[in-house]
Amino acid sequence: MHLETQLLAGVLSVELTLFAVAAVVYLAHGMWLSATRARRTERVVAAREALMLALAAPEGHLAEHQSLRALPKPIQFEVLAELAQSLGGTMNERIGAAADALGLTVRAERRCGSPLWWRRLQAVQQLALVGRGDRVVPPLLADPDAHVRAAAAAWSSDHPEPPTLVALMGLLESDRGSRFAVQDALLRLGDRAVPPVAGYLRVNDGEVVLPALRIAVGLASPTFMAPALRLAGDPSPRVRSAAADLLGAVGGEEAVGALVLLLADPIAPVRGAAARALARLDHWPAAARLADLLLDEDWAVRREAALALRGLGPTGEMLLMQAARADIAPAAQIARLTLAAPAPA
Repeated sequence: MHLETQLLAGVLSVELTLFAVAAVVYLAHGMWLSATRARRTERVVAAREALMLALAAPEGHLAEHQSLRALPKPIQFEVLAELAQSLGGTMNERIGAAADALGLTVRAERRCGSPLWWRRLQAVQQLALVGRGDRVVPPLLADPDAHVRAAAAAWSSDHPEPPTLVALMGLLESDRGSRFAVQDALLRLGDRAVPPVAGYLRVNDGEVVLPALRIAVGLASPTFMAPALRLAGDPSPRVRSAAADLLGAVGGEEAVGALVLLLADPIAPVRGAAARALARLDHWPAAARLADLLLDEDWAVRREAALALRGLGPTGEMLLMQAARADIAPAAQIARLTLAAPAPA
């Protein structure tokens, strides 16, 4: 028994010693990390200040500052990217030149060919931040990884070369993984995206055009009038509904005429989309046709028609009040509900 007690005491003594050593190592490591981070923060601040001074100078030699060169490559990118995002304009080209001189551009371009998808992704994002990558990023729009394709699409919004726009339109049609990034890139391109989107809508039909139609609604250029009129007769109800939204965004007499015809479409969502588009155009002469839809067999269509009438001002409200006083239940019910709702903003 005495021997067992001694063994137990010895084991406890060893464990306490190991625990004490581990605590000291852990504490020392934490202190080392804290000191390292503090030193790195000081170096980053010094590099940022030196970079700002160089940018303020008429002839800045951004890459000659040792404080910037002394930082690890990823931190150099962070410093340059931070200033690129906050300054913008012509300063971005000088920051890009600094990335070239520091070897950051070449490094990122080389990593675009890495077999690891996350390295390719990081490289594309870095090149986007410093405005570089014209040679290596466009091919990555066909990368096997959706994350990389999405990053390349985001990069494309600042590099609207014709081949890149063609590649974006191809992704819009075929790639679900990066479609949101492609749509966002095309919308950010604004007027520069109108020609490729319009060209795509002119020669394609069916539900494959739905993503492009949504982008066209956001761009709302008169260039889309002819494709929208054509697609308003597409066999797909979803395409006709999206075409109605586009006609409402573009506007004009031709758009109004096509939308009035769509009010008689055999598919309820198409009729509802046409009513919504006419309200967006504030086309009060269509009020009587919209009032007819208060008797539509589909509740959603009656709701869209009532909301459209409410948005047309006094003319539409008068027709709603007449319907509310009538004895026809569907029209009276939706008219009363719409009139009782708060006025639209």
